[in-house]
Amino acid sequence: AAPGHASNLDKVLFASARKILRESLAAAPNLSELAAAVGTNTRRLNEAFKHCVGATVFDYLRELRLSEARRLLAESALPVQQIASHCGYSNQANFSTAFRERFGLTPSDFRREAEPQDARSH
Repeated sequence: AAPGHASNLDKVLFASARKILRESLAAAPNLSELAAAVGTNTRRLNEAFKHCVGATVFDYLRELRLSEARRLLAESALPVQQIASHCGYSNQANFSTAFRERFGLTPSDFRREAEPQDARSH
């Protein structure tokens, strides 16, 4: 189903699940734990996500983690390994691969490109 055909229940399930995922990026619950936490089953929760954002819970979580990682790389000086852990990647290589597949750059290259121009010339 395409995004935009979401019922009120879809929106409530999505909003509740999204809040839990955002608060637990480092150790997100698995799909059945998440579904139980918002009072539904896994199939219904995935349907709600597809109706609201056109993605499964897993795909949405991956995008959420990578977007947060991108923000931290651009706005903080935290080591890449720490950002990877914070965003739920126990393995820095997996994180780098996922990040590169999504944004076309490794986390280190992204950070270099995100630095303000004047910071580079010193």
